[in-house]
Amino acid sequence: DHIGGNCYTQNVGGINVHKYGAHIFHTSNKVVWDYIQQFAEFNRFTNSPVARYKDELYSLPFNMLTFNKMWGVITPQEAEAKIKEQNAKENIT
Repeated sequence: DHIGGNCYTQNVGGINVHKYGAHIFHTSNKVVWDYIQQFAEFNRFTNSPVARYKDELYSLPFNMLTFNKMWGVITPQEAEAKIKEQNAKENIT
């Protein structure tokens, strides 16, 4: 009963609400960006996800800073060893 598919928004009290969840448009192609801007005004958005576990915040996606905060490891090899240790502990193959 509406156009827009999964990107459909409805106005609720003057606020655009994403009926099916928020969507983020991204492209590194200048031609595409220049073309698409003629149809809508875009807000700047920087995705900076974090996870909260036991009252600590961790960067997502996981990276060396995340692994250092979790386990105190410094190198990718140490992180890989710790991940393998955790997998073995939980019987994850």
